[in-house]
Amino acid sequence: MKERIEIDVLICGAGAAGLTLAIELARRGVSFRIVDRLERPFGRSVPAI
Repeated sequence: MKERIEIDVLICGAGAAGLTLAIELARRGVSFRIVDRLERPFGRSVPAI
């Protein structure tokens, strides 16, 4: 059985908003977990239209 870890915040999405939130939570010592639908980081920037 896997160990259960208690977290304070679940962040859904590792885009700009999710990662910014993660940085701010880490600065404040708040535990969090990030989940994203992609298996690995996106490899390039998306050009503005």
